[in-house]
Amino acid sequence: MESWLASTSLKSSFYLGLLCLQVCLQPVLTKAFLKPGIKKSTLVVTAELLKIVICLLQLSFVGELRKEYNKWSFHDSLITAALPAFIYAVQNIAIWIAYQNTSGLTFNIVNQTKIIFTAVFLYLVLNKQRSKTQVVALFILSLSATIVSLPVDDWSSFTSKDDSHVPVETHYYGILVALFGSLLSGLAATLCQYSLQGRGRNSKVFTIELAVFGTAAIAASSYVTTGEFPLDYSDWDLNTLVPVIGQAAGGYITGEVTKRSGGIKKRLCSF
Repeated sequence: MESWLASTSLKSSFYLGLLCLQVCLQPVLTKAFLKPGIKKSTLVVTAELLKIVICLLQLSFVGELRKEYNKWSFHDSLITAALPAFIYAVQNIAIWIAYQNTSGLTFNIVNQTKIIFTAVFLYLVLNKQRSKTQVVALFILSLSATIVSLPVDDWSSFTSKDDSHVPVETHYYGILVALFGSLLSGLAATLCQYSLQGRGRNSKVFTIELAVFGTAAIAASSYVTTGEFPLDYSDWDLNTLVPVIGQAAGGYITGEVTKRSGGIKKRLCSF
């Protein structure tokens, strides 16, 4: 397995395939195993903690843990990881809400607008320009997302069976939250690509930093607003771990894909 993954291009394709699988399965797992009343901030924090564990185990497995620890700098970490971590923390909460207020089909199609926001922010922040063909493709993608956002009664012949059970108000709410999450994701992906490719950060270390800062931001926000930390497991059971582990694995894979392939390819693999 290690020799097969030795090639950079093969590694990139391998992680792109894994991310594609995770993106397709995550909404299904969330609807199947997650109870509606579970606290979203607890889900996000738990997934972030699992990301840290996964990355530490991987660093240890490949023998990079001590080397990365010795050269780690809090100053560099604060500059490159703090802002995207905060953005991702908010986006993760939006994702959990969108998962539960749209069907898996609707969420995944609207979620593709992340590539539009990513392309826009890559141009604005990193001056990454797109060809005319790519711009047309992005327009078509935007149009498809708009069509799928229509109420069920207006396109009943094209919708999935799952959407027929989603009230119109809930449908619109889920769409808006998903779009907001996509915008945040595009901005954060641009900042992450700059850190991983422009500054040469280790993807596993960077994922740990994002998880630590993100967890701290959510914990602080929860304590200020409610006086409690976001770790309420009273409604959890073993089934709850299934989508949480899936989300954590997706976070690790996303870091690898961004490092090796960039933000646009990361978005394309989720079609």
